[in-house]
Amino acid sequence: MEIEDIVAANIKIFRERKGLTQEKLSEKCGSSKNYISQLEQKNRFPSSKMLKKLSESLEIEIFEFFIDQNSKEVMKKRKRVIEGLLKSFEKEIYKSIEEQNIL
Repeated sequence: MEIEDIVAANIKIFRERKGLTQEKLSEKCGSSKNYISQLEQKNRFPSSKMLKKLSESLEIEIFEFFIDQNSKEVMKKRKRVIEGLLKSFEKEIYKSIEEQNIL
């Protein structure tokens, strides 16, 4: 995948994760809905200034636009983090159950 493809896909991925429409994101960035659409469709590439505005609006770091969010490596890391969180929550739940003598 080319870097332009990754950045375009990530703009859309991060926008959707935040629950924003193209119009809402464009308002936050001071651009047009059409411009956001062009970025997501790879018809334009954002300037460094726009990447900064996008990252602030989406509450992410700029470098995250350049990481393939759908790559197997990223997915494996996410899976490990989620599994770790689940184990942590499971321990907390069992501890709470024991403390309250529920079982």
